[in-house]
Amino acid sequence: MVPPPPAPCRRCKSRCASSLATGTLFGIYFESSFLHAVIVPCNVRSEFNKLTGDSVTFEAPGGPYTMEVEKGRNMTQVGGDGWVRFIAHMCITGGELISFSFKAERPMLAVIYVNKAKDDEDVEDDEDDDDPLGEAIVAQRMRLSEEELCNLWDIIPSRADFVGVPFVTRLTSTMVDWHIMKLPKSLSESCGIQPDEEGSAGIRLTARGSVTTCAYGMDTDGRTHFNSVGWKSFLVGMKLHVGQAILITIRNTHRPGLRMMVVIDII
Repeated sequence: MVPPPPAPCRRCKSRCASSLATGTLFGIYFESSFLHAVIVPCNVRSEFNKLTGDSVTFEAPGGPYTMEVEKGRNMTQVGGDGWVRFIAHMCITGGELISFSFKAERPMLAVIYVNKAKDDEDVEDDEDDDDPLGEAIVAQRMRLSEEELCNLWDIIPSRADFVGVPFVTRLTSTMVDWHIMKLPKSLSESCGIQPDEEGSAGIRLTARGSVTTCAYGMDTDGRTHFNSVGWKSFLVGMKLHVGQAILITIRNTHRPGLRMMVVIDII
């Protein structure tokens, strides 16, 4: 069980006091007050200021995006038309984790959808209410420890390696014991999965793991469900357990008969 994190900073609205992030790689949970400009976390502000001038250009889907940097005495903000255009293009509404990376030759932005999985107590009463991916895109509902956040930045692949958006969730009893696994509508749409689509996907643990073939289909509510037999087959021998945080990315594949490759990394 991950302990509750400290309250967000009143100035930057991030949990900067306990963060292990650096100026070259940090994340910010989007909230409505960041619609026109986002506040750089206090603990990385000094290093961020040294890396940027009055503006910074980020590589991201639909970009590049040139954003204004306002360096105040006690606060640094990133905004302007480029930020607004990025928010609109990525359909960001609240709760998404935005990754700022200066590790590559050009600064990059990535959007990560973070899911809150409900408790498993209601599985027998109402399966729909216990849907493990039913409350995606809700701000900080799923809490990652600082160690998990650092691990996330280390394992997230380069933008060219996946389609759609990365997705983070915790494994629940529904997924592990009941063998019910669904991808949220936001992820399905971003990957181009069509309504009523059915097909076969490959599932693997890490990009180099063995591949399990699993049938999938899209439900009427837009979520993509994996065939329970295929998902169970994938779980066998993987030593995955309830509570583990995982990163899901969808990759293109040239393997015959497979529409896509689903790569799961343990955070």
